[in-house]
Amino acid sequence: MGSPARRIGHDAYEQIQPYVWDLLACPRDKSRLCRDGATLFCEQNHTYPIVEGVPILLVAEAEQTHIEGTRALQVAETRDASSLARFQVAPHEIDPFVKNSIGATNGGLYKHLVGNLTSYPIPRLRLPAGGNRLFLEVGCNWGRWCIAARRSGFRVVGIDPSLKAIRAANRVARQLGIEASYFVADSRYLPFREQVFDQVFSYSVLQHLSKPNARNSLVEIRRALKVGGNALVQMPNVFGIRCLYHQARRGFREGRDFEVRY
Repeated sequence: MGSPARRIGHDAYEQIQPYVWDLLACPRDKSRLCRDGATLFCEQNHTYPIVEGVPILLVAEAEQTHIEGTRALQVAETRDASSLARFQVAPHEIDPFVKNSIGATNGGLYKHLVGNLTSYPIPRLRLPAGGNRLFLEVGCNWGRWCIAARRSGFRVVGIDPSLKAIRAANRVARQLGIEASYFVADSRYLPFREQVFDQVFSYSVLQHLSKPNARNSLVEIRRALKVGGNALVQMPNVFGIRCLYHQARRGFREGRDFEVRY
């Protein structure tokens, strides 16, 4: 059968905290994941590659909700990461991915920081102190909320369908001395066992999904939460002034692709 995923060595996979491997499950059938070299597999022989230390736990046969999920699957299929940009980030330098993506962060409110970013904009997490409890962020991108949660005392795990974003999240975490474990994964098919997280958090993510996909994501969040756990999911208010403005700009039509739904 191979070794349990938790026994993966630290040389190639030190980005994943050791205890997190015990939390993993096949995103398709939820059975335990084991390892054979740079591959994770379950008892039904569903396989998932580990590319440059990043497990890609997407469901290939599912329609992807973001183009970066499709791109991550292409890398997973070939296991060739040579097409991905390489960055050497100095200790006090802002990661190039964050520099480029900051304009799309927080609903575009950070656009003024494009080209002017001198430090990472880490928000304040409005939750009680973590107390070493387990925190999952759904749609973590470069990891700003995971950093906030770790600084608040949580043990943190983040998922995102973008391999580029997860690679950046790992770089930023190492740069800031943050212990965080990141996976390329889909909110509709969470790659975790039942009832393992104390807190699930998602900010401005599910609003980009269709109603069926958002419902499936919420079902998965509930499955991954411990009994008595909490979930905090931020989405826009359809009647908010700014939201009404954006709806009017697109003629009040339904959202499509990765547009915001209201």
